[in-house]
Amino acid sequence: MGRGNRKRFMRRGRTEDTRQMLASIDAMAVAAAARLFEAYGIAIVEDRPGASASLGVAPLVSAIGFSSEGLSGALILALPQTVLERTLPAEGANLADWSRELANQLLGRFKNQLIRHGLYVSMGLPVVFPGDLAVVPTSRARSRHYVFSSAAGPVSLRLDMDLGASLKLEPEATATVIQEGEQLFF
Repeated sequence: MGRGNRKRFMRRGRTEDTRQMLASIDAMAVAAAARLFEAYGIAIVEDRPGASASLGVAPLVSAIGFSSEGLSGALILALPQTVLERTLPAEGANLADWSRELANQLLGRFKNQLIRHGLYVSMGLPVVFPGDLAVVPTSRARSRHYVFSSAAGPVSLRLDMDLGASLKLEPEATATVIQEGEQLFF
């Protein structure tokens, strides 16, 4: 095999690996979102995958960063007021605080999925901003958009990620994760 053909073959192999990795990440993100909202009594169903590049209309948009060797990025969650109010743990709670907490919990569930595949990520602190200011530029190499329908309203999720050359997702039988919904104090 000539040198040029070998490079094309290697590039095609990396592209296929990337596609498979992104498909795994998509499945993890969709499952994490479904389980989170199910825990609060809201069934969500993914609309056509990649249905919208927009975060939709939401009064509040929350974002939280994450990083590890091989993967870094941000999770961005946009929810209408109806979804925020239906998931509130206590009547009258602050919607901005709750929006941040839902983004934090969603990233925690996604992180558990990554840990099960041998990838340990660190999480940042969630931030929230008004939805009318939510023109969030995509600065990452990969941006994945997920739009869900529910009886309470739409749920929009975006993952902006940089995939490192060393990134591998392989199931790890001995991974220890925190039970979802469990509180961790440190």
